Amino acid sequence: MKQIIIGFDARGERAVGAGETREQIEAVQSYVCAILDADGDPLTWADFHDPDNPRSVLQSLVSDRKRRIDQGKTMADRPPFAVVTVEGRRAIRFEFYEGHDALACVHDLRAREYRGMGMSLYLDRDPQAYDPIEYLRERGMIPAGMEAAVKAFMEKINQESTRPPAEISTTRRRIMEILAAEGGQTWQYRIQEASGVKSGNLATKLRAMMLGGLIEEIPDPEPGGKPRRWYRLTERGRGALAEPPPQPKPCA
Repeated sequence: MKQIIIGFDARGERAVGAGETREQIEAVQSYVCAILDADGDPLTWADFHDPDNPRSVLQSLVSDRKRRIDQGKTMADRPPFAVVTVEGRRAIRFEFYEGHDALACVHDLRAREYRGMGMSLYLDRDPQAYDPIEYLRERGMIPAGMEAAVKAFMEKINQESTRPPAEISTTRRRIMEILAAEGGQTWQYRIQEASGVKSGNLATKLRAMMLGGLIEEIPDPEPGGKPRRWYRLTERGRGALAEPPPQPKPCA
């Protein structure tokens, strides 16, 4: 087995720019994707990297590096990155790390034969993690009794400063509109019925939206009958839906 890092150099020491990040993604895509989602359904590389959806997990990584490295913008959060484990010509594990004050593994998806197996994370603990409240307190920069208020303010700023671009595809926006109209959650057939998207294509889009953090799968709130897959808008999805849709470019 070997591990391929996306977003950092081969030693995991230096964040790289958007161009090199794209090259790393292309290198990974040369392997057969044997990775399954949390429900045991097969994923494709398009689920991880969808150029039409800036919130897809690897496209968001490219966008981060464009702003953080290429444009030299100061970012409030720690630099996210991905690690793909390959065996032969198969990609058998996908880890994704992100976080504001400390990087943590938010996705650990594997091939069928490795699910449930005890495997060490690439990064157990972020060596550059820090507590910003403690940092400010030690330097006398927070008045006594104001820790909670300062923490709440910083969390709000962090959410706004790390929010990715709002552009999403028309189909994904339509799916989120359907969920919003149903009180924020509904089952897959209802989405298919209202959107007109075919079942197989819809399942792929829903998986990509879950990886992008726009929606999440939830237990059937009406158990007792035939099992149904239910989905719910996340806070990130609601925020994306609140943004105006991209305007069509004028014809030359």
